[in-house]
Amino acid sequence: MRKFDLFLNLVFLILFTSCNSSNSSVTNAAKIEYKNIDSIIGHKFFKVTETDSGNILFQPCGAEIENYKINEDLIIHNWGQETDIIKEVYQSQENQTILIKGHNENSSLNESYKVKKEKDSYFRINNILFIDSNSIKDLKIVEEFCAEDQPSNEKKSIKFETINHIKGLNFSIDCKSPNYVYFLVGGQFVTSDLTFNTRLEKIDDSTFNIYYSGSFEDNLHNRNKELTDALKEVPIAKANHIEGKLELTWYGFVNNSQVKFLEQNPFTGQIETDPIILDKCDN
Repeated sequence: MRKFDLFLNLVFLILFTSCNSSNSSVTNAAKIEYKNIDSIIGHKFFKVTETDSGNILFQPCGAEIENYKINEDLIIHNWGQETDIIKEVYQSQENQTILIKGHNENSSLNESYKVKKEKDSYFRINNILFIDSNSIKDLKIVEEFCAEDQPSNEKKSIKFETINHIKGLNFSIDCKSPNYVYFLVGGQFVTSDLTFNTRLEKIDDSTFNIYYSGSFEDNLHNRNKELTDALKEVPIAKANHIEGKLELTWYGFVNNSQVKFLEQNPFTGQIETDPIILDKCDN
């Protein structure tokens, strides 16, 4: 009987040790997951330009380096000339990828971000390489050359000034269609199969160039993959604000091979050489 009791005690000891080990593993896994999410809260990340000779921080003339400031309940996305405020932030995690969703106060659209930790202080945010601000001293900053006939600070105040009086307004050729194509000034182009972000470069008080500045990775618009190689330094259109209307000249996109594509005006589906007139829609 004593031997049987000894045997039972041994079995219970083994089971107890096994359970503790299992609970410890779960606790450690939870700590690792939280540590991954926690590692980006309160940090600022700058966009990295990858070159054949190594990584650099590229600062355009008259603009800042694109960056994100990620807080627990707020994301500030500085595009360089424009800044988006993302609120109602929700965070989760799938394996090694941190998922962030929130509401863009400027565009009134819901947006999502995938953040994946890479080696050292590098992160991929929607597949674009960024570095933690704590480590930017490790990278060389390359400034874009500004024209000598105009000082850099003057150029910034004139060419990159936000078009405040029409920012946030929708324009289209057909505002009543349920699937109408529209342009949100300072925000997005939205069509039935293509959605992308834009930024503005002011030419004068009523005229500005429109640049492609990124697409939504997680949406259902199946043509967005065509924009993977689109250059962000070449204007895709020009707009002139005239008495509540928008005169739009569409150029199309240029890829890394300097080949033009999507030259058809998204509002008409045709290659237009002349500007078209867009009406202001009720938001």
